[in-house]
Amino acid sequence: MDRVTSDYLASMEAFHNFFEMLHDAMLVSLPRALLSKTGAFVWRGYRVDDYRELAQSQYYCLVRAWTGTDPNVLLFTESYLHKGRYHFPFERSFDLVSTGFLQLDKAEQKSRLVEFVSGAATDALDWQKSSERVQVVPPELLKGKRCGRNPKDSVTRYDRVAREPANVYKAQDTLFRMLGESIQSVLAQERVVLRPNSQWRNWDFRGYRMRLHPPEGSKPGGPIPYRWVIYYDIPSVIFLQHYDGQTVERIASLELKRTSFFDLEGDEQFEVIRSFAQEGLRTIGVGPLH
Repeated sequence: MDRVTSDYLASMEAFHNFFEMLHDAMLVSLPRALLSKTGAFVWRGYRVDDYRELAQSQYYCLVRAWTGTDPNVLLFTESYLHKGRYHFPFERSFDLVSTGFLQLDKAEQKSRLVEFVSGAATDALDWQKSSERVQVVPPELLKGKRCGRNPKDSVTRYDRVAREPANVYKAQDTLFRMLGESIQSVLAQERVVLRPNSQWRNWDFRGYRMRLHPPEGSKPGGPIPYRWVIYYDIPSVIFLQHYDGQTVERIASLELKRTSFFDLEGDEQFEVIRSFAQEGLRTIGVGPLH
């Protein structure tokens, strides 16, 4: 099994710097715009809630981490859900690696982001008024719609982006694969529902939602009350939580640095995470089964 090295922790600093710098650049590029933080298991960035004639809450500046996409590519895109499928009729991209962005100093990096967002927003405003857009975007979505906001209070301190932010996703994907396989190995497969978090407000963490199956013969339903999460500002800790939609209750945690996790081989790392999963499941009264 692949192992996770301590480079993951160093890459997290670059990850933080990038999104703080991007927010700062968007405030310059889109004066008086209203922005929201948006993020789930496979994307992170900012939604443009209101800016000039752009459709409300329908344009995003983000990176995607789902299969077939590159988290080192920044996108400015129109995105909406229609008939059960996401659509991206407009998109502009900025590759952080091929453009040499990572070799620039802090001021030059911010300048490049300002330039990209400004140019992409100008193109988006042209697209917004185009006859082509009218033909492909559903009439009810031409002006977008007001959504609940998740604003970022302020720009916090950041430095230049010295590493590829995508390294964070690569390492976390390995951690979550270990975690998912661990949970399934402790519980019989038919007894657990495990899903990546998909709520757009989950800017602060990546994680799995977990629900136990009801007794045999009935279908699982209702809320998914448990979460296994890694917070971006505490990248070396995996938490098991109970979440009822309002209140978070911490059940168990695994501090990777304290266990010398990053010095271990892949199979040994898996066993550390499996032991944590077993302990957490035992705490909520459902494991271990074998």
